[in-house]
Amino acid sequence: MMQINNADRGILVIAQGKQRYIDMAKNIAMSIKLSNPGFQLALVTDSDDTDLSRYYLHIIPIRPEFGIGFSQKLHILDYSPFQRTLFIDVDCLVIRDIDFLWKLFFGKDVCVMGKKKYSGEYIGTSIESLKKQFTFDYLPSFNGGVYYFEKNDRAREIFQFAI
Repeated sequence: MMQINNADRGILVIAQGKQRYIDMAKNIAMSIKLSNPGFQLALVTDSDDTDLSRYYLHIIPIRPEFGIGFSQKLHILDYSPFQRTLFIDVDCLVIRDIDFLWKLFFGKDVCVMGKKKYSGEYIGTSIESLKKQFTFDYLPSFNGGVYYFEKNDRAREIFQFAI
């Protein structure tokens, strides 16, 4: 049976800008604490709300030079204080045990949840028409609200390529 060390893993969330995102950060933290007690939580934020320290072990100041919104996600490897990180978008709630994700992703450099799409609609066009223009067998489709990564050289290469 696989043993995963809780000391080097944690969940990372980003909340910046409007108060509603800070409120969402509190909500996701409460949902994680209720459904997955014992996980370390880290928040990247531009908020000075001192109440956030009740929910998060690590409060990490946002780096404005990384941009806003999605651009910040490209730097989650740099923000994370954990060796193994599960990043979850602030507008999510965790309502059940997610230990299965740690077991599924453990030992992988970078992971997302998704599937291979062989046909159908894709952002205003069809996968079939894209296949005619480009050479590929399938299009990866994934949830951009959940990422897993381990701090290592390969993960750093992947994030650098994405940037």
